[in-house]
Amino acid sequence: MRKKIIPGIGLIMLVALYSGCQKPEEDNKIESSVELKLTEPKETETENELDCPPGSVALVDSRVITREDAEKRARMTLRTKGFSEDDPDFGAQLAKARKGAVDLLIETYILQSAATDTIQVATEEVAAELLLLKSRHKDRESYEEGLRRSNLTEEELEDILKKDIQIRKVLGIEAQKGVPIPTKEDARKFYEVNSMAFGWPYRIRFDEILWPLTPAIPDASRELAKSSMDALAAQTQNTPELFNKTLVDSATTTWGYIGLRHPYETVDRLDPGTQDALESLVVDEISNVIETSLGLSIIRITGTRESYESAEQEILQSIYDDAVAQNLEDWKQRLRRKHDVRICDLAYYEEGSDEASSGETE
Repeated sequence: MRKKIIPGIGLIMLVALYSGCQKPEEDNKIESSVELKLTEPKETETENELDCPPGSVALVDSRVITREDAEKRARMTLRTKGFSEDDPDFGAQLAKARKGAVDLLIETYILQSAATDTIQVATEEVAAELLLLKSRHKDRESYEEGLRRSNLTEEELEDILKKDIQIRKVLGIEAQKGVPIPTKEDARKFYEVNSMAFGWPYRIRFDEILWPLTPAIPDASRELAKSSMDALAAQTQNTPELFNKTLVDSATTTWGYIGLRHPYETVDRLDPGTQDALESLVVDEISNVIETSLGLSIIRITGTRESYESAEQEILQSIYDDAVAQNLEDWKQRLRRKHDVRICDLAYYEEGSDEASSGETE
Protein backbone atom coordinates (compact mmCIF):
# COMPACT_ATOMS: atom_id res chain seq x y z
CA MET A 1 0.00 0.00 0.00
CA ARG A 2 1.33 3.39 -0.93
CA LYS A 3 2.10 5.84 1.84
CA LYS A 4 -0.06 8.93 2.22
CA ILE A 5 1.36 12.39 2.43
CA ILE A 6 -0.31 15.57 3.50
CA PRO A 7 -3.11 13.92 5.48
CA GLY A 8 -6.25 16.03 5.26
CA ILE A 9 -8.00 15.91 8.63
CA GLY A 10 -11.65 16.83 9.03
CA LEU A 11 -11.96 18.49 12.42
CA ILE A 12 -15.03 20.58 12.94
CA MET A 13 -17.57 18.00 11.75
CA LEU A 14 -16.54 15.34 14.26
CA VAL A 15 -20.07 14.56 15.39
CA ALA A 16 -22.41 13.27 12.68
CA LEU A 17 -26.11 13.17 13.52
CA TYR A 18 -28.54 10.36 13.05
CA SER A 19 -28.69 8.31 9.92
CA GLY A 20 -32.14 7.02 9.09
CA CYS A 21 -31.51 4.79 6.07
CA GLN A 22 -28.40 2.70 5.79
CA LYS A 23 -30.14 -0.16 4.01
CA PRO A 24 -33.65 -0.27 2.51
CA GLU A 25 -34.92 -2.33 5.41
CA GLU A 26 -33.42 0.17 7.85
CA ASP A 27 -35.23 3.25 6.51
CA ASN A 28 -37.37 3.56 9.58
CA LYS A 29 -34.52 3.78 12.06
CA ILE A 30 -33.27 7.00 13.66
CA GLU A 31 -29.67 6.36 14.52
CA SER A 32 -26.78 8.27 16.03
CA SER A 33 -23.51 7.83 14.15
CA VAL A 34 -21.32 9.78 16.57
CA GLU A 35 -17.79 8.40 16.31
CA LEU A 36 -15.23 9.73 18.79
CA LYS A 37 -11.79 8.47 19.73
CA LEU A 38 -11.62 7.37 23.35
CA THR A 39 -8.94 6.63 25.88
CA GLU A 40 -9.29 3.27 27.54
CA PRO A 41 -10.84 3.45 31.02
CA LYS A 42 -8.25 2.17 33.43
CA GLU A 43 -10.53 1.26 36.30
CA THR A 44 -11.00 -2.46 36.90
CA GLU A 45 -12.91 -2.49 40.21
CA THR A 46 -15.94 -4.70 40.56
CA GLU A 47 -19.46 -3.34 40.93
CA ASN A 48 -19.47 -3.99 44.67
CA GLU A 49 -16.08 -2.33 45.24
CA LEU A 50 -17.32 0.80 43.48
CA ASP A 51 -20.67 0.76 45.22
CA CYS A 52 -22.30 1.21 41.82
CA PRO A 53 -26.07 1.15 41.43
CA PRO A 54 -27.46 -2.24 40.36
CA GLY A 55 -27.42 -2.74 36.60
CA SER A 56 -24.85 -0.03 35.98
CA VAL A 57 -21.97 -0.58 33.58
CA ALA A 58 -20.07 2.67 34.14
CA LEU A 59 -20.13 5.95 36.03
CA VAL A 60 -19.11 9.40 34.81
CA ASP A 61 -18.98 11.37 38.04
CA SER A 62 -22.53 10.78 39.32
CA ARG A 63 -23.93 10.00 35.85
CA VAL A 64 -24.90 6.34 35.57
CA ILE A 65 -24.58 4.36 32.35
CA THR A 66 -26.85 1.34 32.64
CA ARG A 67 -26.88 -1.90 30.72
CA GLU A 68 -30.08 -0.69 29.10
CA ASP A 69 -28.30 2.50 27.90
CA ALA A 70 -25.35 0.53 26.53
CA GLU A 71 -27.51 -2.13 24.93
CA LYS A 72 -29.64 0.44 23.11
CA ARG A 73 -26.57 2.29 21.86
CA ALA A 74 -24.87 -0.93 20.72
CA ARG A 75 -27.95 -2.04 18.79
CA MET A 76 -28.21 1.37 17.14
CA THR A 77 -24.58 1.13 16.07
CA LEU A 78 -25.11 -2.29 14.51
CA ARG A 79 -28.24 -1.18 12.67
CA THR A 80 -26.34 1.84 11.35
CA LYS A 81 -23.69 -0.55 10.00
CA GLY A 82 -26.37 -2.59 8.24
CA PHE A 83 -26.74 -5.51 10.65
CA SER A 84 -30.19 -6.96 11.20
CA GLU A 85 -31.38 -8.66 14.35
CA ASP A 86 -32.28 -11.59 12.12
CA ASP A 87 -28.63 -12.12 11.19
CA PRO A 88 -27.28 -15.41 12.64
CA ASP A 89 -24.26 -13.71 14.21
CA PHE A 90 -26.12 -10.68 15.54
CA GLY A 91 -25.60 -11.79 19.15
CA ALA A 92 -21.85 -12.09 18.69
CA GLN A 93 -21.71 -8.73 16.93
CA LEU A 94 -23.77 -7.18 19.73
CA ALA A 95 -21.30 -8.42 22.34
CA LYS A 96 -18.44 -6.84 20.40
CA ALA A 97 -20.33 -3.56 20.05
CA ARG A 98 -21.03 -3.12 23.77
CA LYS A 99 -17.57 -1.85 24.72
CA GLY A 100 -17.67 0.79 21.99
CA ALA A 101 -21.18 1.76 23.03
CA VAL A 102 -20.10 2.32 26.64
CA ASP A 103 -17.03 4.26 25.51
CA LEU A 104 -19.20 6.40 23.28
CA LEU A 105 -21.64 7.21 26.09
CA ILE A 106 -18.75 8.07 28.42
CA GLU A 107 -17.24 10.42 25.85
CA THR A 108 -20.61 12.00 25.08
CA TYR A 109 -21.32 12.75 28.75
CA ILE A 110 -17.87 14.25 29.20
CA LEU A 111 -18.27 16.46 26.14
CA GLN A 112 -21.75 17.50 27.22
CA SER A 113 -20.23 18.85 30.41
CA ALA A 114 -18.15 21.22 28.29
CA ALA A 115 -21.03 22.14 25.96
CA THR A 116 -22.84 24.39 28.42
CA ASP A 117 -25.53 26.95 27.70
CA THR A 118 -22.77 29.49 27.09
CA ILE A 119 -22.52 27.83 23.68
CA GLN A 120 -25.46 29.37 21.84
CA VAL A 121 -27.51 27.39 19.33
CA ALA A 122 -30.07 29.21 17.21
CA THR A 123 -33.52 27.73 16.64
CA GLU A 124 -32.77 27.82 12.91
CA GLU A 125 -29.73 25.58 13.40
CA VAL A 126 -31.80 22.92 15.13
CA ALA A 127 -34.50 23.19 12.47
CA ALA A 128 -31.92 22.70 9.70
CA GLU A 129 -30.49 19.66 11.48
CA LEU A 130 -33.95 18.17 11.91
CA LEU A 131 -34.74 18.77 8.25
CA LEU A 132 -31.55 16.96 7.23
CA LEU A 133 -32.51 14.02 9.41
CA LYS A 134 -36.00 13.87 7.91
CA SER A 135 -34.55 13.96 4.39
CA ARG A 136 -32.80 10.65 5.08
CA HIS A 137 -36.14 8.90 5.45
CA LYS A 138 -38.16 7.83 2.46
CA ASP A 139 -41.39 9.36 3.81
CA ARG A 140 -43.09 10.86 6.85
CA GLU A 141 -44.25 7.45 8.04
CA SER A 142 -40.66 6.16 8.05
CA TYR A 143 -39.53 9.13 10.12
CA GLU A 144 -42.34 8.75 12.64
CA GLU A 145 -41.68 5.04 12.93
CA GLY A 146 -38.06 5.87 13.69
CA LEU A 147 -39.17 8.17 16.50
CA ARG A 148 -41.35 5.43 17.96
CA ARG A 149 -38.58 2.84 17.80
CA SER A 150 -36.21 5.28 19.52
CA ASN A 151 -38.87 6.08 22.13
CA LEU A 152 -38.57 9.81 21.41
CA THR A 153 -40.92 12.66 20.78
CA GLU A 154 -39.92 15.23 18.19
CA GLU A 155 -39.38 17.75 21.00
CA GLU A 156 -36.99 15.35 22.73
CA LEU A 157 -35.19 14.76 19.45
CA GLU A 158 -34.80 18.50 18.94
CA ASP A 159 -33.23 18.76 22.40
CA ILE A 160 -30.78 15.99 21.49
CA LEU A 161 -29.93 17.77 18.25
CA LYS A 162 -29.32 21.01 20.13
CA LYS A 163 -26.91 19.30 22.52
CA ASP A 164 -25.06 17.66 19.63
CA ILE A 165 -24.70 21.02 17.88
CA GLN A 166 -23.32 22.47 21.11
CA ILE A 167 -20.77 19.65 21.26
CA ARG A 168 -19.69 20.29 17.66
CA LYS A 169 -19.23 23.97 18.42
CA VAL A 170 -17.19 23.25 21.52
CA LEU A 171 -14.99 20.85 19.58
CA GLY A 172 -14.46 23.47 16.89
CA ILE A 173 -13.56 26.16 19.39
CA GLU A 174 -11.21 24.03 21.46
CA ALA A 175 -9.56 22.42 18.44
CA GLN A 176 -8.39 25.73 17.02
CA LYS A 177 -7.70 27.56 20.27
CA GLY A 178 -4.11 28.78 20.39
CA VAL A 179 -3.00 27.01 17.21
CA PRO A 180 -0.60 29.26 15.30
CA ILE A 181 -0.95 29.86 11.58
CA PRO A 182 1.96 28.10 9.84
CA THR A 183 4.39 30.25 7.89
CA LYS A 184 5.86 29.79 4.43
CA GLU A 185 9.12 28.89 6.15
CA ASP A 186 7.31 26.04 7.90
CA ALA A 187 5.93 24.86 4.58
CA ARG A 188 9.32 25.06 2.85
CA LYS A 189 10.96 23.03 5.61
CA PHE A 190 8.20 20.42 5.40
CA TYR A 191 8.69 20.13 1.64
CA GLU A 192 12.46 19.78 1.94
CA VAL A 193 12.26 17.13 4.67
CA ASN A 194 9.58 15.17 2.80
CA SER A 195 10.67 15.89 -0.77
CA MET A 196 10.45 12.24 -1.88
CA ALA A 197 6.76 12.19 -0.96
CA PHE A 198 5.96 14.81 -3.59
CA GLY A 199 6.80 12.56 -6.50
CA TRP A 200 5.74 9.25 -7.95
CA PRO A 201 4.50 6.86 -6.57
CA TYR A 202 3.02 9.14 -3.93
CA ARG A 203 1.89 12.14 -5.99
CA ILE A 204 0.79 12.38 -9.60
CA ARG A 205 -0.79 14.84 -12.03
CA PHE A 206 -2.90 13.56 -14.90
CA ASP A 207 -5.55 14.45 -17.47
CA GLU A 208 -8.70 12.38 -17.85
CA ILE A 209 -11.47 11.89 -20.37
CA LEU A 210 -14.36 10.51 -18.34
CA TRP A 211 -17.67 9.08 -19.49
CA PRO A 212 -19.75 9.16 -16.27
CA LEU A 213 -21.90 6.11 -15.64
CA THR A 214 -24.19 5.41 -12.70
CA PRO A 215 -25.15 1.91 -11.48
CA ALA A 216 -28.66 2.51 -12.84
CA ILE A 217 -27.43 2.81 -16.45
CA PRO A 218 -28.89 -0.06 -18.57
CA ASP A 219 -26.46 -2.68 -19.84
CA ALA A 220 -27.10 -1.71 -23.46
CA SER A 221 -26.22 1.92 -22.76
CA ARG A 222 -23.13 0.87 -20.84
CA GLU A 223 -21.96 -1.24 -23.78
CA LEU A 224 -22.53 1.71 -26.14
CA ALA A 225 -20.44 3.97 -23.92
CA LYS A 226 -17.70 1.32 -23.74
CA SER A 227 -17.49 0.90 -27.51
CA SER A 228 -17.41 4.68 -28.01
CA MET A 229 -14.62 5.10 -25.45
CA ASP A 230 -12.62 2.19 -26.92
CA ALA A 231 -12.76 3.87 -30.30
CA LEU A 232 -11.70 7.21 -28.79
CA ALA A 233 -8.78 5.60 -26.95
CA ALA A 234 -7.50 4.04 -30.17
CA GLN A 235 -7.80 7.34 -32.02
CA THR A 236 -6.05 9.40 -29.34
CA GLN A 237 -3.23 6.86 -28.99
CA ASN A 238 -2.56 7.16 -32.72
CA THR A 239 -3.06 10.93 -32.72
CA PRO A 240 -2.02 12.40 -29.32
CA GLU A 241 -3.12 15.89 -30.39
CA LEU A 242 -6.69 14.58 -30.46
CA PHE A 243 -6.48 13.90 -26.72
CA ASN A 244 -5.76 17.59 -26.07
CA LYS A 245 -8.55 18.70 -28.40
CA THR A 246 -11.01 16.34 -26.72
CA LEU A 247 -10.09 17.69 -23.28
CA VAL A 248 -10.80 21.24 -24.42
CA ASP A 249 -13.88 20.58 -26.54
CA SER A 250 -15.75 18.17 -24.28
CA ALA A 251 -18.45 19.59 -22.05
CA THR A 252 -20.47 18.29 -19.14
CA THR A 253 -23.55 16.53 -20.48
CA THR A 254 -26.03 13.97 -19.25
CA TRP A 255 -24.64 11.47 -21.77
CA GLY A 256 -21.12 11.52 -23.14
CA TYR A 257 -17.58 12.18 -22.05
CA ILE A 258 -16.06 15.16 -20.26
CA GLY A 259 -12.46 16.37 -20.02
CA LEU A 260 -10.80 16.82 -16.63
CA ARG A 261 -7.36 18.31 -15.90
CA HIS A 262 -6.39 17.09 -12.44
CA PRO A 263 -3.89 18.93 -10.25
CA TYR A 264 -1.29 16.92 -8.33
CA GLU A 265 -3.10 14.38 -6.18
CA THR A 266 -2.13 11.78 -3.59
CA VAL A 267 -2.06 8.47 -5.44
CA ASP A 268 -3.55 6.21 -2.80
CA ARG A 269 -6.62 8.42 -2.55
CA LEU A 270 -7.48 7.79 -6.19
CA ASP A 271 -9.90 5.16 -7.44
CA PRO A 272 -8.24 1.70 -7.49
CA GLY A 273 -8.84 1.40 -11.24
CA THR A 274 -7.02 4.68 -11.82
CA GLN A 275 -4.16 3.63 -9.56
CA ASP A 276 -3.69 0.38 -11.46
CA ALA A 277 -3.64 2.19 -14.81
CA LEU A 278 -1.08 4.74 -13.59
CA GLU A 279 1.29 1.92 -12.64
CA SER A 280 1.76 0.93 -16.30
CA LEU A 281 1.95 4.41 -17.88
CA VAL A 282 4.80 6.82 -18.51
CA VAL A 283 4.45 10.57 -18.90
CA ASP A 284 2.31 11.56 -21.93
CA GLU A 285 1.29 7.96 -22.67
CA ILE A 286 -2.45 7.55 -23.25
CA SER A 287 -4.17 4.64 -21.50
CA ASN A 288 -6.71 2.17 -22.73
CA VAL A 289 -10.22 2.53 -21.32
CA ILE A 290 -10.35 1.83 -17.59
CA GLU A 291 -13.35 1.28 -15.37
CA THR A 292 -13.66 3.32 -12.19
CA SER A 293 -16.38 3.96 -9.63
CA LEU A 294 -17.38 7.03 -11.68
CA GLY A 295 -17.58 5.38 -15.07
CA LEU A 296 -15.17 4.84 -17.99
CA SER A 297 -11.94 6.79 -18.31
CA ILE A 298 -8.94 7.39 -20.54
CA ILE A 299 -6.03 8.97 -18.68
CA ARG A 300 -2.63 10.49 -19.41
CA ILE A 301 0.11 11.32 -16.88
CA THR A 302 1.26 14.94 -17.15
CA GLY A 303 3.65 15.18 -14.19
CA THR A 304 5.44 12.98 -11.63
CA ARG A 305 7.25 15.56 -9.49
CA GLU A 306 5.33 18.36 -7.76
CA SER A 307 7.18 21.63 -7.18
CA TYR A 308 7.14 23.45 -3.85
CA GLU A 309 5.23 26.34 -5.41
CA SER A 310 2.47 23.98 -6.52
CA ALA A 311 2.24 22.24 -3.14
CA GLU A 312 2.67 25.24 -0.84
CA GLN A 313 -0.97 25.98 -0.02
CA GLU A 314 -1.80 22.33 0.57
CA ILE A 315 1.23 21.95 2.83
CA LEU A 316 0.21 25.00 4.86
CA GLN A 317 -3.29 23.62 5.30
CA SER A 318 -1.96 20.19 6.22
CA ILE A 319 0.40 21.58 8.87
CA TYR A 320 -2.45 23.57 10.38
CA ASP A 321 -4.90 20.64 10.27
CA ASP A 322 -2.43 18.32 11.98
CA ALA A 323 -1.77 20.88 14.71
CA VAL A 324 -5.50 21.41 15.23
CA ALA A 325 -6.10 17.67 15.44
CA GLN A 326 -3.39 17.23 18.07
CA ASN A 327 -4.68 20.25 19.98
CA LEU A 328 -8.15 18.71 20.07
CA GLU A 329 -6.88 15.36 21.33
CA ASP A 330 -4.83 17.07 24.05
CA TRP A 331 -7.90 19.04 25.15
CA LYS A 332 -10.06 15.91 25.27
CA GLN A 333 -7.45 14.17 27.43
CA ARG A 334 -7.36 17.13 29.83
CA LEU A 335 -11.14 17.22 29.94
CA ARG A 336 -11.38 13.53 30.71
CA ARG A 337 -8.95 13.86 33.63
CA LYS A 338 -11.37 16.33 35.24
CA HIS A 339 -14.00 13.61 35.54
CA ASP A 340 -14.26 10.48 37.63
CA VAL A 341 -14.78 7.71 35.05
CA ARG A 342 -15.27 4.19 36.32
CA ILE A 343 -16.14 0.87 34.73
CA CYS A 344 -18.51 -0.90 37.12
CA ASP A 345 -19.25 -4.09 35.17
CA LEU A 346 -15.98 -5.18 33.61
CA ALA A 347 -17.35 -8.53 32.43
CA TYR A 348 -20.10 -6.84 30.41
CA TYR A 349 -17.75 -4.09 29.17
CA GLU A 350 -15.14 -6.52 27.85
CA GLU A 351 -17.50 -9.24 26.60
CA GLY A 352 -16.74 -9.89 22.96
CA SER A 353 -13.47 -7.95 23.05
CA ASP A 354 -10.06 -9.52 22.48
CA GLU A 355 -9.38 -9.33 26.21
CA ALA A 356 -12.58 -11.13 27.17
CA SER A 357 -12.66 -14.86 27.56
CA SER A 358 -14.65 -16.83 25.04
CA GLY A 359 -18.24 -17.67 25.91
CA GLU A 360 -21.80 -17.51 24.71
CA THR A 361 -23.35 -14.23 23.73
CA GLU A 362 -26.98 -13.51 23.90
